[in-house]
Amino acid sequence: MKSVAVYNNKGGVGKSTISLFLADFFATMKLAGKLSRILVIDLDAQNSSSNALLGIKTVSEARLNKQTISHLLFKLALKEKTDPDPFLIKRLKNTTPNRKKPLCELSVMMTDRMNSLSFEKKCTKTGLKVLSKKLKSLLNEKFDFIFIDLPANIDERNKLSQLGLMLSDYILIPTEPSRIAINSLPDTLKNIQSISQLSQKNFQEPGLIGLLLNKTDKRTKQYKLHNKDLSEFAASNEISIFKNFLPHSSTLCSASDDSISFGSLKDRYDNNYEHVRKVSMELAGKIGFQVSKK
Repeated sequence: MKSVAVYNNKGGVGKSTISLFLADFFATMKLAGKLSRILVIDLDAQNSSSNALLGIKTVSEARLNKQTISHLLFKLALKEKTDPDPFLIKRLKNTTPNRKKPLCELSVMMTDRMNSLSFEKKCTKTGLKVLSKKLKSLLNEKFDFIFIDLPANIDERNKLSQLGLMLSDYILIPTEPSRIAINSLPDTLKNIQSISQLSQKNFQEPGLIGLLLNKTDKRTKQYKLHNKDLSEFAASNEISIFKNFLPHSSTLCSASDDSISFGSLKDRYDNNYEHVRKVSMELAGKIGFQVSKK
C-alpha cells in the first residue's frame, strides 16, 4: 500500500480537485491484472472530494450513521476489535455504452466536523501516534493506493490532519505561479516538518513527491514573472516540480460538482482529460508504479 497526502497550508490551490482526479485515474490502473484498490481519506470538513465522488446524499447519510473516520478512531482508541468496512463508503463502477474509461470502484472515508472537534480535544500526542499505526495496519491489506485530502491552515490543534500526514508515505504540494501562493510554501514545509518531529522515532518521514502547478498558463506574464522564484524555492528545499501541470479551466472546476452526473473519465474531465491523465501518470512513476503509455 502507498499513501499520498495532497497538502498545502494555503487554501484555494485545488487540493480537493487534485485528490479527486488522482483517485479517479488510479482506480482505472491495474496491478497484477486487477484494478487498483483505491481509498480517498477526506479530512476537509467541507467534504468536497467526498461529495464529488459519492454525492451529497450518500455523504449526509454516512455522517448521520456515524460512518466517519473520527467515529472509527474513537472505537480504535477504546481498543475495540473494529471492522473498518462500515466506515469505507464505496462508489461502484459505472458502465459506459462505448469504449470510454468508466469511473471505477473506489472507497471513501470522510470526516464529520463536530465529531472531529470532539476527537481533537480528547486525543493526546501519544494517542495520535498509536491510532495512526492502528489505522494504517487496518487499511494496509485492503488498498493499493490511498489519497488523503487535507485542509488548509493546519496547526497543532488539528489532530485529525496531523494523523493524515502521519499516514502518508508521500506528500504532493499543489501550488500556483503567483506571489501569494509561493509565499505560503515555507509555512507548508514548516508544518510537514513539525509532524515529523511529533512522530519522532518509529515513524518514517513522508517524502515530498513534488510541487504541482495548478491554474497555470505558461504564456502569461504572471507565470514568466514567478516561475523563477518557484524554481529557486524548489531547488533550495530539494523538491522537484512536476513536468506536467494543470491549466486554469472552468471545466476542471466543474469536475468536482456533485450536481452533475458523470459516467466516464472523459465525461468528467472533458478537454482537461489529457492534462489530468499526464499528471496522474507522472505521479505513478514517481512512487514506483510503472504504467503503460498506451
